[in-house]
Amino acid sequence: MTKKVPSPGLNRDAFLGKAAQDLLYLSSEQVAVIYERRGLGIPVEVSSTLLYLARHKNAVLTDISGALDIPHQLAAQRIAKLQKLDLLVKRPDPDDRRRTHLQLTRTGREQARVLDRCMADMATVYKQLYEEIGCDLAKKLNQAIEALKKRDLAARFDENFRGDRS
Repeated sequence: MTKKVPSPGLNRDAFLGKAAQDLLYLSSEQVAVIYERRGLGIPVEVSSTLLYLARHKNAVLTDISGALDIPHQLAAQRIAKLQKLDLLVKRPDPDDRRRTHLQLTRTGREQARVLDRCMADMATVYKQLYEEIGCDLAKKLNQAIEALKKRDLAARFDENFRGDRS
């Protein structure tokens, strides 16, 4: 007999992570279609990194991970993807050999310009979506993130359920 996995539909309030992940996958798939239509040859997940590099000449990996609030390893993976697409070059820091400066190529700068225009249009579309659902979703997600940074789920769980309830 196969063990049944609880369906998120049974208590959707308990499956926030799944809902967030589902939204991430769905929106990424749909944004990829828009990128293709606009002539962008980048994966959706490198968008913020590309725009950061366009605005910050000679950035280094730690700048990106700090500014985008992502782990160093994730920033390195995104840089590798951009480099593989010939959208950036790495240049050693002449004063500190441990540091490598990241610069967009001509193609990288052009892709960043197209992406910047696309993101302006995307903001309009998202505002319409927020009106449709009656909530500025990006704002609420950021509020939830900040609230969880201040008081994590374990603390919230302990406040509500002392001891083991298994």
